[in-house]
Amino acid sequence: WLSPFNKAATGTGKAADGQHDVSAFHGYWPISAREIEPRLGTEQELREMIDAAHNSGIRVMMDFVVNHVHEDHPYYTENPDWFNSGCICGTSSCDWTEYRLECLFTSYMPDVNWKNRNASEQFISDALWWLETYNLDGARIDAVKHVDDLAVRNLVSQINQRFETVGTDYYLKGETAMGWSGHSLEENQEQYGTINSYMGPNGLDGQADFVLYHAVVDNVFVNKNENYQHLDYWTNRSQDQYIQDSIMVPYVGSHDVPRIISRADTGTNDAYNQWVEYGLPGQPGNKDAYDDSLQAYGWLLTTPGAPLLYYGDEYGEFGGADPDNRHMYRNSSTWNSFESQLFENISAIGKIRLESDALRRGSYSTIYAESDRLVYSMTYENQEMNIILNRGTDWNWNDFDDNDILHFGSAYPQQNDLIIPANSVTIIEKIANSEQVITGCTDSKATNFDSDATQDD
Repeated sequence: WLSPFNKAATGTGKAADGQHDVSAFHGYWPISAREIEPRLGTEQELREMIDAAHNSGIRVMMDFVVNHVHEDHPYYTENPDWFNSGCICGTSSCDWTEYRLECLFTSYMPDVNWKNRNASEQFISDALWWLETYNLDGARIDAVKHVDDLAVRNLVSQINQRFETVGTDYYLKGETAMGWSGHSLEENQEQYGTINSYMGPNGLDGQADFVLYHAVVDNVFVNKNENYQHLDYWTNRSQDQYIQDSIMVPYVGSHDVPRIISRADTGTNDAYNQWVEYGLPGQPGNKDAYDDSLQAYGWLLTTPGAPLLYYGDEYGEFGGADPDNRHMYRNSSTWNSFESQLFENISAIGKIRLESDALRRGSYSTIYAESDRLVYSMTYENQEMNIILNRGTDWNWNDFDDNDILHFGSAYPQQNDLIIPANSVTIIEKIANSEQVITGCTDSKATNFDSDATQDD
């Protein structure tokens, strides 16, 4: 999923605090509907990049900005009636949710009125143009809940009518930012319901799973005020709260939140800082933050859905709140040993996922859960993968047979157990015993003794 390609504003504008200047480097201030941002490259280079991705088995999604434009966009200067006049989202008497359809993100980002037919048809036409012109494979729809409820369904309907009727299937993923309302499913039904309202047969294929993010990243991997039984519960429950066949997008980091490695760095309290004068997070110097990040990404890459790995997280890039979380990659020559090891581990788990139907498409099932350890299975057709997350001390696990395959981790057998090291992720493929098992009583002194039994019942 790449940044918006549209040509963007070149100047700066005030951030939400009204004091700091920010720029459009992230691509969400479009000033052209169909021109490519020259700082990203040319039309030909975009085509070459997408072709190269396709030749490597990589699908490419564009970020569609459908809620707003920059004030320099010709759609706004030439058609002011296409846009809402409203308050600034998040200010006094302008709640983000209550005024979600008419509020402006900032004064220089006019809010599109999707009830205006000319506006909605033009934005849909532009989306179809990008998909077709550059042979894209899908789209991430930005700020879904801030456009009219029918807007997304109209967009999806026309994409389906144009492309899917002739066999081209796009993955359309939305961003409907929600929170987590407490420790029960009942308390979170509004959160789930809002996300669900944009999905289904005539809607989006999936959305970012905000509820799961807040339930487990905030509470388990970062703050650690909840244990792995909590992690297991919410992972399980997220599978049955969304519309059937939705392909949800779990994540542990994104462009909207501080970097997970900085949040997990308990030696400082600067992870939520945005600006230089307040102090910004630096490279964590101890192993603990990297252990926590490996637990989070070990979980993410071995559970259902289409996992999002935010750029830089694969080696533990540090950063505070937006915009500090969006700074450039660092070259591997600047990584410390913990970052290099995290990169190797996340890469290895990602490759195992790529080759495993069970990890990519399987069903989640709990095997064992306690405070600092979780064992679960991912099963698809005839493949079963067992994953062991251990953020505690070394641990003995007794469900490992000689013919099982250890795909990842430094676990090792000892007598009849498998020793699971502290702060580790272990991935095991269970291999069924090919010998016939006959269940019965194997006690020769019992009245119901079965001489053919190979396994005692």
